[in-house]
Order: sequence, then structure tokens, then C-alpha cells
Amino acid sequence: ERGLSAKDMGRMVLKAPTLLCYNIDTNVRPSVLFLQRELGLSEKETNKVLLAAPTLLGHNSTTSIKPKLDFWREERGLSAKDMGRMVLKAPTLLCYNIDTNVRRPSVLFLQRELGLSEKEMNKVLVAAPTLLAFNSTTNLQPKLDFWR
Repeated sequence: ERGLSAKDMGRMVLKAPTLLCYNIDTNVRPSVLFLQRELGLSEKETNKVLLAAPTLLGHNSTTSIKPKLDFWREERGLSAKDMGRMVLKAPTLLCYNIDTNVRRPSVLFLQRELGLSEKEMNKVLVAAPTLLAFNSTTNLQPKLDFWR
């Protein structure tokens, strides 16, 4: 149905063995359809995301993934297309905790230190979503200090 090879399925199970315990109709299929619908991803793109981060299938779409997408949409003003590009580049982004891993302060720190508008900062985040996991004090500040 999804078009994955045995090798791809093996890689997914190695990363997330409990994947084989998930109910297809109540867990897997709704999560896959949710990602496709909310992020505007094709079947091939969704497969790419799930190959990189199969643990996403263990996250509840409504209580875990949707609040993250709502954060990007409402607080950052990102479109579904932009969020889809971010997730394709960094699928584990949807596994991050918004308050502790995404570190809203890091986004504000970079925006302030680099003098970027919200729109410019969003471009940076879409281009390099892994920046969201960096701590502003221990990781980003030393890098900015080097370049100054």
C-alpha cells in the first residue's frame, strides 16, 4: 500500500521496533493521512519523512503533532508548504517539545541578535530547521561571538 521495500521497512523497524505493535487502522493510517493533509506532502515525501523518523507514528496526531503545527502556523505564521519543507529537511522536528527542545527563546535570540524581521527569521527556519534544537547560550552565542 505505501510502496516501501523490505529494506526500507527493516530500517524503520531498526529505528522504532514498536512500529510493528501499532494498529494500522487506529494509529498508522490516520497519522500518515494527517501528515499528508496538514503538511501538503505527497505519498513519496511522507514515506521519506517516516523513513527518517518512524517514531512519529507513535505520536498522537491530535495531541502531539497538531499542537506543534499550530505553533508554527499561529505563532510563526508559516504556511503548510513551509512547514512541509521544514519537516522534509528535519523530520524529527515533529518529535521536539515546543517549550524545551524548540526553544522559543533561541528563535527570539537569533531574531534579535541578527536584526531579522519575523519573515526573514521564518526563511532561516525553513532553510535550516535544525537550528531550533540549538541552545542560544551554549551553542548559538559562541558562534555569533566568533563572527563578530
